[in-house]
Amino acid sequence: MMLKARSLNKYYSCGKSKLHVLKDVSLEVSKGQIAAIVGPSGAGKSTLLHILGGLDTPTSGEVIFEERSLHKLSESALSQMRNNEVGFVFQFYHLLPEFNVLENVMMPALVNAKCKGQSAKLKARELLKLVGLEQRFNHFPSQLSGGEQQRVAIARALINEPKLLLCDEPTGNLDSENGKQICSMLERLNKEKIMAIVMVTHNLDVAKMASKVYNIRDGILQ
Repeated sequence: MMLKARSLNKYYSCGKSKLHVLKDVSLEVSKGQIAAIVGPSGAGKSTLLHILGGLDTPTSGEVIFEERSLHKLSESALSQMRNNEVGFVFQFYHLLPEFNVLENVMMPALVNAKCKGQSAKLKARELLKLVGLEQRFNHFPSQLSGGEQQRVAIARALINEPKLLLCDEPTGNLDSENGKQICSMLERLNKEKIMAIVMVTHNLDVAKMASKVYNIRDGILQ
């Protein structure tokens, strides 16, 4: 197994009371697998995804990524793992508006000291070609459609060749046609790069691409 979550619980303080967002959640994802976590808004999907990627910490329980317990890593080791081994794709793209498409895709590689500027540029160009945006290198996010921005976000997530791609509602802001194109692209990338993908979605049609589907409701995973 590449990724394991064991008995995750997450509480948030809400005034004098505590909100129990995740309730004893456990799951496993193997190398090259596509797993989907489905459920209604407020069920705990995004919280779970953030914990799996080391962006948030559980109140109790642990996440093990390739035999490393995330909560036992130092902050610098955790940051390095997130940048080098895990790619994130969010519903709202989170592209930097002051940088063009090529620069946005290059950014995580430049943070990685192993990748120099010219090498990062070459990799970014290849990835943008892979997602069908070879004519958009010098465009800015505001000049792109929602589907194109999401493709840029996917290319950016792949720049450091992650073993695991975490997608938070990757088609949530797209129309049905663009959503289908993004799903097809993720399936193709999964096969070509043997990369595990975990996505959260409320769209059951999107979840059909997964070989394993988890349902979450009121913080309970089934």
